[in-house]
Amino acid sequence: MGKVVETNIKKRGGPKRKWPLVVGGIVLIFLILLVTGFFDVKKPTIEGNERVTDEIVMENLDMHEDMNLIWYAMTHYNAEFELDPLILSAEVFIKWPHNILVKITEKKVMGYIPYMGMFLCIDTTGSVLDSVHEIDEGTPMLTGIQVQSFSLGEAVDTEDTERFTIMLDCLNVLEKYELLTMTDEISVARAEDIHWMIDGLDVSIGTTQDLDRKTAALKEILNDTAHGSGILHLEDLNSQIYIENTNS
Repeated sequence: MGKVVETNIKKRGGPKRKWPLVVGGIVLIFLILLVTGFFDVKKPTIEGNERVTDEIVMENLDMHEDMNLIWYAMTHYNAEFELDPLILSAEVFIKWPHNILVKITEKKVMGYIPYMGMFLCIDTTGSVLDSVHEIDEGTPMLTGIQVQSFSLGEAVDTEDTERFTIMLDCLNVLEKYELLTMTDEISVARAEDIHWMIDGLDVSIGTTQDLDRKTAALKEILNDTAHGSGILHLEDLNSQIYIENTNS
């Protein structure tokens, strides 16, 4: 009886001695793959970037061609990176065994402020994303703001703080009602006399009072293909809304 128990113990103990060999074999195979470059990334795949180059994205995320995926995953897990002012976010996806995907979301240029022979690209927060000499269609010119200086990624330096805030309010409400790409110019030269140049109309907004309702009313008017041209008076929604013909 005792011999039977002793024999069973030995049989159970036998397979356990094989585990170190199995683990060692796995580790050895892993090290061989690591040394031979099996986990090397030839070049990261970058998507979503239009204004920012692949090289800038890779530099921001501390990536390079032929980098080791194991090393990158271990040393950069949950790391925070300082991104280019044009980049809103960057998501990194590791695709084993030798690929890495970066999905970029760029900040959107909402308008251009003229400045010393060039144009400052502004986002919804008033931060400067870039400075260019040529502008894209479908993005309004922003006039009435005197810029003192600027730094990329920061709001423009201006003494016209009230009108600057009004300009941002205009950008955001036009974006909300999907009218921004139809707008050629936003003028805030006078806080009490705001003007939008949009779809052949000089839209006289007046002040920012009831700005949301004014923009909603404007969209309804623009949906009427026969609205014509001239000055659209939207200064007071409680008064008459009409288009003043300026051709005569």
